[in-house]
Amino acid sequence: MAAAADLPAILELLRGHHLPDAGVADHFEHFILEFADGRLIGCAGLELRGSAALLRSVVVNADQRSSGLGAQLVRAQLEAARGLHVISVSLLTTTAEMYFPRCGFLVAPRSKLPAELNNSL
Repeated sequence: MAAAADLPAILELLRGHHLPDAGVADHFEHFILEFADGRLIGCAGLELRGSAALLRSVVVNADQRSSGLGAQLVRAQLEAARGLHVISVSLLTTTAEMYFPRCGFLVAPRSKLPAELNNSL
């Protein structure tokens, strides 16, 4: 899990890949990080909202893509959600809609998301 000292690196990684960083500071304690040679190369976060969670900020450095790291981070977060007794994990994406179905996610309109996630949108 991420620590306060990791927040600047998380924000830099997200911004470097043109992903939103709004709300990350409020939820970074539920981020899983992957480092190589002391450099953050991937992360995935959970935004907990009651019995629902938003999988957010999943990113892997370009030089590590196709290594399986993204799927590993997603699996780890889904396992963490189970351990936190989360009933539903959703995500929002406009750039990786072809990737996440491979991780078991289904495409659905925002109107079908759990009500607890309305404040996250």
